[in-house]
Amino acid sequence: MLVSTKQAYMLKLIEEENEEKTIYPSIHDENIGIYIRRKGDGLVSSLRNGDGHSSDFYVSKDNNWVNADEDIYIKEYEKWEREFLDYDNAYTYRDIQDNESVFIIRLDNFSFMELIDIKPENAIYLHSTTEPFNEEMEMNYEITENWLNHFDIPIYNHFHVSGHAKGPELLEMVREIHPDVLYPVHTEHAELYDVLKDDGIKVIHPSLSK
Repeated sequence: MLVSTKQAYMLKLIEEENEEKTIYPSIHDENIGIYIRRKGDGLVSSLRNGDGHSSDFYVSKDNNWVNADEDIYIKEYEKWEREFLDYDNAYTYRDIQDNESVFIIRLDNFSFMELIDIKPENAIYLHSTTEPFNEEMEMNYEITENWLNHFDIPIYNHFHVSGHAKGPELLEMVREIHPDVLYPVHTEHAELYDVLKDDGIKVIHPSLSK
């Protein structure tokens, strides 16, 4: 599973704060890779592979076309993400092209342009989000369909993962927090929280004032 450099940075920070490593996978997990996308001038270096070859990209520098050596391509990336460029589990579009079937990569409307570099040949798209229910979401989904249709990528739509906790999980969370007072909101069945009164929690049902 390839994550972006931003996601890698967040996992790194979480791991540093959570020494027991009980939440979220390590950025060094054998099943996780970091996707290094081309930035700025469209550079991505082969130097990180340690193969001794210089980059095959060129940029205009001081009115001359020069080979995008390590110093140039590294400056394309933000300081906080540069350390990931040399990770053993860092991959570029060229790595995906060489072994497409072993990678899963998350793309959305803001990152579908990566398909231009990757040029997938046998990809499928797992659409794991809620179905569009307003005009803006319908437009975004149309953009998604256009990108995927252009690259002949079939869409599989039935993999939605809700971000909502289940009822028993919510009750368990409230019991663990054990507030003095609970105001149930954003629910169609606020009365189900009344069972928390047995735990010494005062449950107040908000009402609209006239």
